[in-house]
Order: sequence, then structure tokens, then C-alpha cells
Amino acid sequence: MKYNIRERVATLTTIENESLVKINNLISCCISDAVYESVLDEDSQVVVDLDYGTLTISRSNNELRYKFMPSAKLEEDIVKAIKDKNNALDSIVLEKLKNNLVSTYKELF
Repeated sequence: MKYNIRERVATLTTIENESLVKINNLISCCISDAVYESVLDEDSQVVVDLDYGTLTISRSNNELRYKFMPSAKLEEDIVKAIKDKNNALDSIVLEKLKNNLVSTYKELF
């Protein structure tokens, strides 16, 4: 299964896809900048905090290694999705729908 996060976020937030492409490009540039800084500092490893997890990039013997470690929240959501078949996105979508309905029909309540 392939899942496009950028497209999903664009749909859920109504942020234009082009804006998300620019943000993703900026994030990519920031990650490569962190690697560049680690090269200048002669560090063989850089750890990038992505909020939802950390990306560790290690360099040794002209070889790159990547490791992703999810945040506690992301790991909890993943475990709930597997064990409890609970989708964390459902509650966010339902809350947004509820708020939109209340906002639209507030005179009726």
C-alpha cells in the first residue's frame, strides 16, 4: 500500500498542495543543511527532530545509514491502529465536522 501524506494533509486542512510542496522542499533542505553542518563539524551522525519522530542519519566509510524513530504519540497511535483497530485520524475528522456543523447551524441550537 502506498499512502501520500501531502495529498491527505492538503485535503484535510484545505492548505493548497503547492504550499505543502514548498514546505516539504523546505524541510528537505533543512535536513540536508543539518547533514552539511555535521560534515563541517566532523560529526558522523546527525539527529533531526521531526516532532512526530526523529530521523538519524549516520555516515561511515562512505556509506549513509538512516533510522527513523517515531515519537511516543505516533507509536501509541500506530499500536492502537494495529491492536484496537482505532484510527487516530477519525477523531480529528469527526471533531472538525462537528465544529463545522455547529458553526453553520448555530442559530438552530
